[in-house]
Amino acid sequence: MSVRAYDVVVVGAGPAGAMAARESARRGASVLLVDRASFPRWKVCGACLGPGGLQALHRADLGSLPERLGAIPLVNFSVATGTRTARLRLRGNVALSRTTFDSALVEEALAEGVTLRTGTRATLLPGPASMDYRTIELARVGGPDRDDETVHARVVVDATGLGGGLGEARPDVSAASRVGAGAVFDDAPSDVLPGDLHMIVDSTGYVGLVRDEAGRLNVAAALDRAALAEVGVAESVRRIVGTRTGWAALQRDPELGWKGTPALTRRHGRLAEHRLFRVGDAGGYVEPFTGEGMGWALSSGIDVASFVVRGLDAWTEAVSQEWHRDQSRRMARAQRFCRLLSGGLRRPGLVRASVRFLERYPSAARPLVAVGSHPVHS
Repeated sequence: MSVRAYDVVVVGAGPAGAMAARESARRGASVLLVDRASFPRWKVCGACLGPGGLQALHRADLGSLPERLGAIPLVNFSVATGTRTARLRLRGNVALSRTTFDSALVEEALAEGVTLRTGTRATLLPGPASMDYRTIELARVGGPDRDDETVHARVVVDATGLGGGLGEARPDVSAASRVGAGAVFDDAPSDVLPGDLHMIVDSTGYVGLVRDEAGRLNVAAALDRAALAEVGVAESVRRIVGTRTGWAALQRDPELGWKGTPALTRRHGRLAEHRLFRVGDAGGYVEPFTGEGMGWALSSGIDVASFVVRGLDAWTEAVSQEWHRDQSRRMARAQRFCRLLSGGLRRPGLVRASVRFLERYPSAARPLVAVGSHPVHS
């Protein structure tokens, strides 16, 4: 049986994977993009693009994409805890659903000649470092065995996100990591207006609410696992929100149900293996949902393309080592603020004091509301 061969196989068609596939194809590579889901599909996400993500789109000549998709500029940010609420101004952030954004990025990849297989599970087979390709088994999710296929790739890009993972190495998940959860409410009664971003914090986690480009209420939360085990996702979110913003909407069931994620905070000790690069959340993630993750995903998808081309030209272990060093350095810089913010959100006294201070001095929040603007490329 003949085996189909590609220069590059990208597994995972989220922002990092779609961008890696598109940019590799733009550089002349034959690319197969694979995802378990079928598009359009919804993902748990804060539905916000910060300045860093928008800057990455400009780098890829896609700067007009959010506006074309109807992204909503965010101008007001409210952060609340207990009885206090600080109201801040935002600049350079937009709200855009992952359903719309991810599908658009996949379409942009297809326009550059990328081949797409959705509803497909990819398994990377082990192989000696002397081989000049990697072997991937493709199986249709829920389909007959006759739909299965084996392909060869000279380079593989792992963009499988939090819940996936290709290759031998596995990420180190923080024992204290919270779990992500989210839902979308259509036509939900709520005082969350287009252009507003709300964040409510308590000792068991935090909840963000925003209206997307279609007017739907997007809810994203990071929750302590102990609280989840006790009362479940929906009740954990309702307890954090209390009778504040979005309370009325949260009393009903969301149209697509509540969805969760694996533990959020993780690091990967190996961002590359033989003929394999990891990008986006597959390489590591730090809560909270601030837009930083989207910027990191897009930037790493762009950055990997030049390494892919080098690997296609002549693979050496130096290529994988350089990618690991390069991305580890950029990730540390890009996620440093998120680590500090995540730690602060676990200290109720510090959160209350900070919100009380920001009520009086909102201009002091400029570093906070600018999160996502940190460049993650040279």
